Amino acid sequence: EQGMKMSSIKKSEKFLKSIEAEHYANKDKIATGDLKSPVEIVASDIEIQLDELKNMTKEEAKNIKFSDNSVGYGTSLHEAKKRLLEKGIPEKHIIEDQLFGMDNDPNKVLATRLVIDPDRMYNNNIIVGDSRTMSFETKGITHSWNNEPYLKGDGGKTPVYNEIIENVDKQNPVQQSESHLLPKAISLSDTLKDIRSKFFIKGLEHWREWSLDSFVGAKVRTVSYICNVGYDGKIKILC
Repeated sequence: EQGMKMSSIKKSEKFLKSIEAEHYANKDKIATGDLKSPVEIVASDIEIQLDELKNMTKEEAKNIKFSDNSVGYGTSLHEAKKRLLEKGIPEKHIIEDQLFGMDNDPNKVLATRLVIDPDRMYNNNIIVGDSRTMSFETKGITHSWNNEPYLKGDGGKTPVYNEIIENVDKQNPVQQSESHLLPKAISLSDTLKDIRSKFFIKGLEHWREWSLDSFVGAKVRTVSYICNVGYDGKIKILC
């Protein structure tokens, strides 16, 4: 069984690399702001979010429900799946009961389904949908990693991430841990203070600014905002 798990992970990572190569070669997509989340950033955030797994029993870990409301190509769900597999949870249970993804791009949804289940053996919860208005049928999401779209896909400058955050909060108001990879401006701007306030309410614990060159093909100032419910101490600035 362990060999099968490793084979599945290798297939997923090989597929993800091919997706990345194709994505980074598509200058038109990148020019419109369609930027793939770097694996290094996603893995680092989720390592922090799921640090509690070390002290969980397998049965406790099986209750985690991990989501991404702008799932893209499924990097976040793949990273969560790897860590849940390490706890000895069956792959079927992880894919069918613990991983949830939504994206408004049907091609990305298909890609994510293959990333988390390359042999197409199980049912999944990866759906086509607009996270500004839709939600998962399953409630009680416990963890999420999100890189919500910065702008509407109309060439304009209208932020989308605040609409998604607001809708998700309505549908699933309390998560144990959630991470958002969003503009640094949220930390500084008066016009974005409502989002900043929401992060404090959610228990903002970790703040990490990433390199201006972290995203291939674009220069963007991004920060990981990692919130853990109930945390009210000093914000930990990560380097």
